[in-house]
Amino acid sequence: SFPYENLYLSLYHNSPKFIFLEIYRMIEKLYPIIFYYNFRKGFGLNNITTLEMQDKMQGKLKIRHREKDAIFHIFEYCKENKKIEEYLNKLNQYKTEIDIDNKTTELDKWIYKIRNTSVHLSFDKKKDVDILSILEKDIIVANLIPIVVELYISILN
Repeated sequence: SFPYENLYLSLYHNSPKFIFLEIYRMIEKLYPIIFYYNFRKGFGLNNITTLEMQDKMQGKLKIRHREKDAIFHIFEYCKENKKIEEYLNKLNQYKTEIDIDNKTTELDKWIYKIRNTSVHLSFDKKKDVDILSILEKDIIVANLIPIVVELYISILN
């Protein structure tokens, strides 16, 4: 279930923008999963894995996720996971240092904004995010990789 190809591409690409986007693709693959995880947890269904629940429910319910809601729930889950707390803190600190305009913006919205700017850079006349200065250092990538790995380990089990 782990998207090894995206991780490999993120580690070996030479463009900071595409390195970030490959890591973000790993987060995107969790978009539908986080809703099944929350459903399972909310109903105390411990005898079924999140992936089993997804297999059984996806075809029947036709659940569609919305990106902003999904990334919000993923980062809410992250806040509860002590194993990745230090990485979240480093990202929040970096966000505050480098992007003064987004000091109070939640981390999920900031990461989503970076993603949107990265994907639509050539079409966007107004720069919401200075992508080059933000991705100039490897701080986002270095902290998102362990977060994503832990998400896959903990959510899918």
